[in-house]
Amino acid sequence: MFLVEAAAGKGREVAEYYDVTQIPILERFIYPYKANQVKAVIVKGDSMNGIHICHNDMVLFVPEEKEGNDIFVISINNNVLVKRLEFNPAEHCVRVLSENEKYAPIVIKENGGDILTVNGRVIVVLHRRCNALWRSVVYW
Repeated sequence: MFLVEAAAGKGREVAEYYDVTQIPILERFIYPYKANQVKAVIVKGDSMNGIHICHNDMVLFVPEEKEGNDIFVISINNNVLVKRLEFNPAEHCVRVLSENEKYAPIVIKENGGDILTVNGRVIVVLHRRCNALWRSVVYW
């Protein structure tokens, strides 16, 4: 599994992510996936605090899983983010949602000029430090 960083806020340029590291992870954290199917990013920022994804947490994601409304690692115009996506086929748009009221939703419209790339669905959150109370904290 490889490790890079993603913003949970306004985003960071992909060019800032030059440090890629292979990390060991327990198979039970990623089951039924294999290590070569999973990638990891370190979260930077507070936009996902509402669902206990905090600054310096590690999220594990599966690049092959890109469907449905869920939490994803995404890129918008080369800014890597961890966000909730709501797909709206009727209006030909995707709502990019933070889990912190400080951040307004972003609406990405088909042919709207913004480039949205869904990098993969988040399957695990490993908490390093979190100010929020959370019962199922896994420290790494």
